[in-house]
Amino acid sequence: MALTDVLLFLVKSQFVEIKVNYDESLADPLAVKLIGVLQRPGGRRVFFPAELTLHRTDVRGLALIFKVYKELDACIEDFFETDIPEEPPRSRAMIKSYLAEKLKDKFIFITMVAGEANVIYLGRGPFNYMVRRFYAGRGIIVKSPVDPMGCIKFYYSSFVMAAYFILCKLRGSAVKGSILGIRPAIWAEYYPSHIHSFWMDTVKAKDFDIVNYLDRSDTPITKETTDAIEKRGIKWIDARLPALIKMSGSCWGGFIKVAGGLFPALFSKPAWLGALRFEYSFLSSIYESVFRRYKVKILIQHQEASWKQEAQASAIERAGGIMAGYHWSAYTSYLLPTHLFPQHVYFVWGKIMSELLEKKGNTCRHILPSGVWVLPVGDDHADEKAFAGNVDFAISVFDDSAGYRLYNSPATLSEFYLRMFGIVERNPRFGCIIKSKQPLHKLLLSLSSGKEILDKLEMLRKQERLVVLDHSLSPLVAASSSDLCVGYGINSACAIAAAIGNRPAINWDCSGFAKHPFHKYADQKIVFNTLDELEEAILKASKGDKAVGDYGRWKKCINYFEDLSAIDRINGFFENYMNESAKMEDPERSLAVAVKRYMDDNKVGRKFNQKEDIWENE
Repeated sequence: MALTDVLLFLVKSQFVEIKVNYDESLADPLAVKLIGVLQRPGGRRVFFPAELTLHRTDVRGLALIFKVYKELDACIEDFFETDIPEEPPRSRAMIKSYLAEKLKDKFIFITMVAGEANVIYLGRGPFNYMVRRFYAGRGIIVKSPVDPMGCIKFYYSSFVMAAYFILCKLRGSAVKGSILGIRPAIWAEYYPSHIHSFWMDTVKAKDFDIVNYLDRSDTPITKETTDAIEKRGIKWIDARLPALIKMSGSCWGGFIKVAGGLFPALFSKPAWLGALRFEYSFLSSIYESVFRRYKVKILIQHQEASWKQEAQASAIERAGGIMAGYHWSAYTSYLLPTHLFPQHVYFVWGKIMSELLEKKGNTCRHILPSGVWVLPVGDDHADEKAFAGNVDFAISVFDDSAGYRLYNSPATLSEFYLRMFGIVERNPRFGCIIKSKQPLHKLLLSLSSGKEILDKLEMLRKQERLVVLDHSLSPLVAASSSDLCVGYGINSACAIAAAIGNRPAINWDCSGFAKHPFHKYADQKIVFNTLDELEEAILKASKGDKAVGDYGRWKKCINYFEDLSAIDRINGFFENYMNESAKMEDPERSLAVAVKRYMDDNKVGRKFNQKEDIWENE
């Protein structure tokens, strides 16, 4: 809600009785301040901050996020059928990812307020007509405020790109990086965590380079970052847009050819689609020039919900290389309209992920099983000596992200920690190892019950019954020192602990992912719907019940080869492809040879591609 909306609703309230509920987290800060000034104690209130949450289930007990994604998907499919029914598959997948990212928060907001309001106002933007059209027959009235800035801000981004090109061509500064001589290379997007660079330290790069390219807004190019990259023997390069333009060597003629489509695009219908096609052509052209110049043969990036992946994938293909990828967590649903999978080769842990990709839809050329890749634990371990002598049952606790517009809420995360610490507190022989997904102290302070949780944590630590591990460590570090792993939500760390670490693991399905494959079997004891059931399972496990946390029927499905050699397999493919591409100038042939060798070496037969219907319809 913008400042102008507040003023208009105030005028309207002088003539009719209205109640305006607003999402404080999405409102303009100036609008919120004005509301605070206007609404004096004792006066008639018009504006009310809404208490909204996505952490609810529908009448069938399914997480509300299913409804969000199903309706979002249906809205986008309706657009394709009505406006561009003949769109090619790759372009269609890209546009879907783009639209889903633009519309996701609108659908989350509508889902959270449905049944609470007669009219729903969305922030102005060029996509609202699709939302209005979709909900027109569903009894929900969707309107847009009068503030025009939402549309203006959207359309000037295309002009910003054109301006970037002109400025970068006129200013001839050097591109930052450590590449001294150009050789065939694997370029991998840098992320400030080794989780995405697990293969880099062991791949045998004799006749090619490994380069980290830095293009993320959350990763500024600092000396600390570049020193850490160089310490590993890896080269790096600035790949933000201005640097890409400078590196590309694109001439004014090429720019004029692309830019010539800008004004026609913005005057096409719908104009946002023309703007998207322009941005795609602009970026893809720049990427292609860079990849050719720097002899990039394999490109790896980690922004799985970005439509720009397709611009990169098509560019590397035209430049004579491939895009490769892999996942780093276990997904809870195949309803992922924002996610895009355009890789030429995509490595999956096991069939649970390959069938998810098939169910979700993808444009991958080859999906290959690698097994679960995890970094060796090495000398890292939980200090079991930190436990008191009476502790003989250690529990590893894994949390997950939680937020206002996420299916995991801060309230349930608080409940989870309070219950886990309560269980340990009531059972003197229990110890607890915490491996959070983020710095624990900061996370707990952000929760409404944070002080109470921290007090319990310190109490247990003083009793020598609790250890907190660094959040950057592998979950196997915690699992290797515990008797049972317990996860908040259907947790990736628990899947890794069970499939790789051979530890029993259980999960609290706090959100309602009732269609997840783990729920399929009535006798399963790895996913529980309530904290009471979870606590009962923990107590049974502590008394020797081996059925609790038994992933036996799922281990191969999660970790296809049931071993620890995934990194070697992925490295082997990279090495083989780079060697083949050096011998021949035919990237398609190089890819075919490398894929065949991978499947032969790892004995990947038809069985991997036989459908098992692991995922139920959601």
